[in-house]
Amino acid sequence: MASGSRCNDALAGKAGLGATEFLNRAETLQLQPTARPLGLRGGVKYWDGQFDDARLALALARSAALAGALLVNYCAATGLVHEDGKLVGLHVADRESGQTLTLRANVL
Repeated sequence: MASGSRCNDALAGKAGLGATEFLNRAETLQLQPTARPLGLRGGVKYWDGQFDDARLALALARSAALAGALLVNYCAATGLVHEDGKLVGLHVADRESGQTLTLRANVL
């Protein structure tokens, strides 16, 4: 994570929105008071931006779908799913249908 974040900072150069900051446990909990403190060692504060390029967004969506990702739109995150002290998924609400879903993620 550290080298990837620093690499993004370097690639962005002067166009970057802000520098990546590595936070200790206390700083992380101060900025994210709802974070689970058990086992927390620290965090990373980084900057991201938006783009308005429909072709890039579609290419990313297609690549993600081909890799097995579930694509959702107009869904609000409503909570996190933890098991055995690990984050394993997300509760979402579909803003169009009103349906609530639990999405699970696997990291290999």
